Amino acid sequence: MLFPLDEVTRYLTGIFPRLEREGALLRWPDRGGVSTLQVEAIDYQTADGHNVKEVVTLLHRSVQLLGVPAQACSQLNKWATMGALLAGVRDAEGVWASKVSIFATDQSAAERLYAPLLSGQASIMGWHSQCLAQGIYKVDAAGSPLANADEVPPIDPSEFEAAKAADDQLGLKGTVQAGSYGVHLPRHGGASALWVRTTERHSLYGNGVLSTLELPIPLDRKGLPELTDQLNRWELSGPDLPPRLGAWCVGPRALTYISFIPSLLCVPGVAVSLAAWGRARHARVSQWLEAEGAGAAVAPP
Repeated sequence: MLFPLDEVTRYLTGIFPRLEREGALLRWPDRGGVSTLQVEAIDYQTADGHNVKEVVTLLHRSVQLLGVPAQACSQLNKWATMGALLAGVRDAEGVWASKVSIFATDQSAAERLYAPLLSGQASIMGWHSQCLAQGIYKVDAAGSPLANADEVPPIDPSEFEAAKAADDQLGLKGTVQAGSYGVHLPRHGGASALWVRTTERHSLYGNGVLSTLELPIPLDRKGLPELTDQLNRWELSGPDLPPRLGAWCVGPRALTYISFIPSLLCVPGVAVSLAAWGRARHARVSQWLEAEGAGAAVAPP
């Protein structure tokens, strides 16, 4: 197994003593809901010849989110961290979901990047769900379930330069500013805007790294909340999609994908990884949306 499930089990058991393990499945109760983390062994060959060996899926189901409609999810996901809230169907419970596909050559990333991020998301999903269900969208640092809420995220500036260097190789014009990296990605009908910033603060978790990908689809497009829910579900379906550590939502200006990594969970390489995942997500989602029409361009940040 490439994903270090034994280590993750020990870590989560220290937080959730009632955690149970059955093979490659973990299950534990958390704040009125039930969370699961499952590692599925697969053997999937991608179109470009790479091999996906495992899919790790993290879910949290809660009656507190019973029957949450797509309209509400499209707004609540503005507070996303490393997972997305999926709309309930009829009387179904809402579900928080994260997913990572692990390639045959990804053992190092699985250990140093995916495992810490998924473990961190697992530790806060129940609390996050409870806050949103109760209409709590802001807490002070003492009320956050994570330490270091007021600390500047430990991101080396060289990560932003590495992200820009990748843009240069692709013929894109990335920019690096104080505490941020950004690039406009061409798409039929306009340019998408990808930003990774260490200068933004989450109202529930304090400081961290915020990644946003805005697509040129305007806020007045009919059915936009339903589209965000479809995208969030679609990203759980494919074994070769970018890490699903965030959520699609109706952003302040356009259809937006948001990831937020709190300072405590910022492992080395996370900023450059967010930039790479954003570029890959843009390419795959653009293909998926091709039949939907281009929409209007997003204004420059």
